[in-house]
Amino acid sequence: MGMSQLNQHQIFMQQAVKVSQVYEQRLQESFRQGDVRALFINLQSQIQQIVNSKYMKAKKIYSSQKTKKQLKERSLLIYY
Repeated sequence: MGMSQLNQHQIFMQQAVKVSQVYEQRLQESFRQGDVRALFINLQSQIQQIVNSKYMKAKKIYSSQKTKKQLKERSLLIYY
């Protein structure tokens, strides 16, 4: 893994830990209040938001790398 990928992985893992801590806290609160269904719906939406943001970041990185590669290939074609 490159350094930036490693840093991104560390950031992702830190976010996952934060989400699990928030989940644990809300789970305990919900058991006290007896509203477990609302907790799971809330958790599901949080997970979906994280997945969507990670997907969009990955898509953006992929398309920028793809564009760089295409530009490099085009510039090589011009020189030949």
